[in-house]
Amino acid sequence: EFLPGAAAAIAARVCQQRRRLYAGFQPWQAGGQWALSGGRSATARAQAAALAQAQLPASLPDALAALDAALAEGRVWVAELDGAVVGYALALDLDGQPHLEQISVLPSRAGRGVGRALIEAVAGWAAGRAPWLTLATYRDVEWNAPLYVHLGWEVMAEDDVRADARLLAVRAEEAEHGLDPDARVFLRRRV
Repeated sequence: EFLPGAAAAIAARVCQQRRRLYAGFQPWQAGGQWALSGGRSATARAQAAALAQAQLPASLPDALAALDAALAEGRVWVAELDGAVVGYALALDLDGQPHLEQISVLPSRAGRGVGRALIEAVAGWAAGRAPWLTLATYRDVEWNAPLYVHLGWEVMAEDDVRADARLLAVRAEEAEHGLDPDARVFLRRRV
């Protein structure tokens, strides 16, 4: 089971960097099964090499350049299980506004706290930068906006979104990539 597309590129790049991106080994439960890290294990690096062979987007060079910047700035977190990458999160700094750009967890690992721990790691990074961490996601997909609301995020009022040029830029970029703005919603969480 592999992370698809862009997730494969991120996992490969993280493992290629061979550096810890999350401060400390922190299992999510006593005797935890997985930990947040930068993919330092040999198994994770080998899996990442295999992931890199997956079909990746045509804009991969641009994506990898952006990822290199995110790695250098400490805005990428990876969850490993037994040395294999099972999830990741990527954050942006939108001119001072922390934004959760992407989070992905293998479906077989859903419901085990992996995504929640990744979100907490991003929230820890965001703390002190701004009062809120934002994200954009699908409004009606049950494992998207409804799940985030269940986790304590709040749906942003459209007037608040329209008043923030940074979020409007995110919306415009998503539309350029074919995402329907009417199907998307912005959420925020206090950090």
